[in-house]
Amino acid sequence: MLNLEFGIAEHSGAVPSLRRLAEGDGTLSSLLTCSEPYVVLRDPEDVYYTLKSLVLELDRREAEENLAMLLFAQLLIRIARLRAEAENKSPFGANPHVRKTVDFLYQNYDRPIQVKDIAAAANVHPGYLHRIFKAQTGQTLTECLTALRMEKAKMLLLHTDVPVADICDYVGVGSRPYFHSLFKKHTNMTPLGFRRSMVAEKVPDG
Repeated sequence: MLNLEFGIAEHSGAVPSLRRLAEGDGTLSSLLTCSEPYVVLRDPEDVYYTLKSLVLELDRREAEENLAMLLFAQLLIRIARLRAEAENKSPFGANPHVRKTVDFLYQNYDRPIQVKDIAAAANVHPGYLHRIFKAQTGQTLTECLTALRMEKAKMLLLHTDVPVADICDYVGVGSRPYFHSLFKKHTNMTPLGFRRSMVAEKVPDG
């Protein structure tokens, strides 16, 4: 949905450098020195709000460098802790084929996916992948993909102005009626009803 790129420069200013922060935080140090090209993590709301605050601050005509640095450091530390949490607690870590499958689903949920595509990404036979995925996660491939799509749909309904009619295209469900059916089954609410209820909860009384 959003791609941001940051460059690393020589440290200046009152905020401690990333190097100094990493010296006192093992999870941050591990993130900054990891060799992985990407990591797939859960998507808690506090990361969204920190990232949003950082983007808004950087977009200001007179951005405050110290505040931007503090927000960036907060974002990296939170991501580092999520990475450590995923490594220690993820049910997907034990089997490399299952982990590859989950990575593939997170990277491609917004387009049509067939089981053969997932199996090819995990380098296993579709039937075998079905068995080991269900055994390790307690979900079928379809159930996992649907749950992921519905969570992303809820995020879009809650935090963006994307029209309800277009949400299905953003989460890889080509049919609007089918998306509505899936969303209602998953949340007991229609997409429009979910958006309205969440907006109503945010509006203070009086």
